[in-house]
Amino acid sequence: MRNTKLYHLTLLPLALIGLFLIFGYNKLSQDNPKPVTLVEFNKLVNADKNVLVYFHASWCAVCRKMKPIIDTIDISNKTIKVIKIDTDVDKEIANQFEINDLPVLILFRNGRINWTYVGLIDKNILKQKLPF
Repeated sequence: MRNTKLYHLTLLPLALIGLFLIFGYNKLSQDNPKPVTLVEFNKLVNADKNVLVYFHASWCAVCRKMKPIIDTIDISNKTIKVIKIDTDVDKEIANQFEINDLPVLILFRNGRINWTYVGLIDKNILKQKLPF
């Protein structure tokens, strides 16, 4: 009986570590570029006519659902520049816009905020809001 308890006491931490590695480990990827300064951000937003800013975080489950939609918009729409802001990396920008919930989409037109959305949005509804 005592060996069974010891077995379970060693198995549980190993199982938890395994789950962490599978589901909670944040791999570095090309989606996590170097931090963007507020000055760089303002230049990017003002440089193009239409800019969609996508605030997200690697730990956000809704953001992970939203990512393929944003990637599709980024690739398919040549009239909009997409800027992805990781709120854990680009804290200065997230603080500037008082980002408390994720994901957040902000559409800038000619350097001014035109539209804001918080949460998961359907791809078709998003496309209706964006200039194509």
